[in-house]
Formats: sequence, C-alpha cells, structure tokens
Amino acid sequence: WGGYGRHYWRYGDDAHAILRSRYARGEITREQFEQMMGDLEQHR
Repeated sequence: WGGYGRHYWRYGDDAHAILRSRYARGEITREQFEQMMGDLEQHR
C-alpha cells in the first residue's frame, strides 16, 4: 500500500492501469500486454 494524504492505492493497481493505457495507445502488443499482466499477477 502506498499513500499520499488521504488517498491510498496499491502499487499493482497503478501498474495495471499503466499497462492498460500503454496497450490502448498501441505502445505494446497484445502478447506483451498479456505477458506483463501475467507477471504482475504472479507478484501480488
């Protein structure tokens, strides 16, 4: 968990959002997206 003031988040949630954004912008392929998401799930 991380936080700033009254707002708290989990690192993994932020990482997932970044990956979704990168995939949506076409910066990474579907295969890269799925691999990276799988890696994040393993490290939760």
